[in-house]
Amino acid sequence: MKAVIYGRESLDVLEKKAIEYFAPIKNWDAPKLVYSEHPFEFPQYSEFWKVTPINEKDELSFTWLLDNFLPDYKSNPAEYYSQLLGYEGKGSLRSLLFDEGLATGVHTGYYNELELFTVFTVTIVLTQKGLSNYSDVAGFVFKYIKMLKEKGPSETFFKDIQRKKQLEFEFLAKQKPYNFVMFAAGDMFKYPIEDILSYKYLFEEFQKDKLQKTIESFKLENLRITLRSKTLQNECDLTLDYYGAKYTKGPIPENIAKLYENPTTEPKVSKKTLDLPEKNPFLPDDLSVHTKNPQQLPDFPSKIYESPFIDFYFKQDNQFLFPKADLRLKLYTNR
Repeated sequence: MKAVIYGRESLDVLEKKAIEYFAPIKNWDAPKLVYSEHPFEFPQYSEFWKVTPINEKDELSFTWLLDNFLPDYKSNPAEYYSQLLGYEGKGSLRSLLFDEGLATGVHTGYYNELELFTVFTVTIVLTQKGLSNYSDVAGFVFKYIKMLKEKGPSETFFKDIQRKKQLEFEFLAKQKPYNFVMFAAGDMFKYPIEDILSYKYLFEEFQKDKLQKTIESFKLENLRITLRSKTLQNECDLTLDYYGAKYTKGPIPENIAKLYENPTTEPKVSKKTLDLPEKNPFLPDDLSVHTKNPQQLPDFPSKIYESPFIDFYFKQDNQFLFPKADLRLKLYTNR
């Protein structure tokens, strides 16, 4: 059993409470469950699903089953590729899909299952054009992955993520106590005690070979593609036991499978190309607050820019003295 106590009291007081509340619980010495048999068979896992969802979103999802990355939390290959595939800047998949009018969102994520494998998902929120041309969307996703395989891991991008994670942890906002203790107690089964608070933000080891091996494992045989749209109602002949959602499934269509091996999809509108991110020039190295005497700062915001369309006010913080900003915009339009 693992337990976490959160409170304002001293460690001595919290320790007494821990003994009082948890010492009476009998230790059954129950062994930790260990799963060794993979629940999916390959290449049978590789399928194309069509689902009629409850909400109105049209989405195309790509779900890969990858190695168990839990032991690699300090180099975190899954986070590296989640950041890459979800990147929004120059050369990104998102930027190209937006310019082509095919998508309004790109979401990535991953989670560990049974300490046996990692589920890695890329979800594209489709426009009507994207829904009608979902094979083109798939082609661009595959084209981006092929580029990642050919160009290999970027240490520059890795260091950018590393710096961003450091800043996030150093200036971490307070969490709700209930959520904190619940997740921390579960994490104690998975990570060393010294890393319980920081494991999400550790990005310590650039392991090029490990990262290359990871992207090479994005294959067709461990990929399931799911198209979700209410417009698919008439194509779905099966019903989920829960919620009654309609769906159908089958092999990945031949035209999409061919795109995976040879992604020849080209932009029809945009002139953008897919590439690795450039170095982020906005990550700070100096986090010192510039104001030397915060007590002499004005109490109210002052206008620092004015035009027929914009009024821009600024107020330097003189209380918390953190390198953070609170930016608020109010837009008016006659349309």
